[in-house]
Amino acid sequence: MLILMLSGYALFNPTRAQERKFLYSQLIDAINWTIASNKDKDNQYFGKVDNLNIAVFSRSCGGLQSLEIAPDPRVTTVVVCNSGILAKPCDGMPGMLSLSKDQLKKLDSPTLYLLGG
Repeated sequence: MLILMLSGYALFNPTRAQERKFLYSQLIDAINWTIASNKDKDNQYFGKVDNLNIAVFSRSCGGLQSLEIAPDPRVTTVVVCNSGILAKPCDGMPGMLSLSKDQLKKLDSPTLYLLGG
C-alpha cells in the first residue's frame, strides 16, 4: 500500500490483492494506520495529520471502495473519478465490489463525483 503524507494530508493508493479483488477494507486499514501513526510520538508522522478531516479519493474500481466507506464517520470528503455503480451490481469484472445505487443514499459528506468519456 502506497501512502503519501504531505503537510498534514495523507493520500492513499491501495494496491490490488493478487486475486484482483478491490477491498474497501484497504482504505479502512490505511485510515486506521494513519490515525495511529499520528498519535504515536515515536512515529515520523506524529502530529502531522488532521484526523478530523479525512478525505478518500479513488478512480475506476477504487471509486467503489470510496463509495463503500463514505459513511464512515471519520471520512469528511469523498472524491470518485471515472467510476460508477453498475445497473446490475454483479455484472462487473471479477473481484469488483458489488454496490447498488442505494449506496449513494448513504453519502452525507461533501462528495465530488466525476465521470469522463
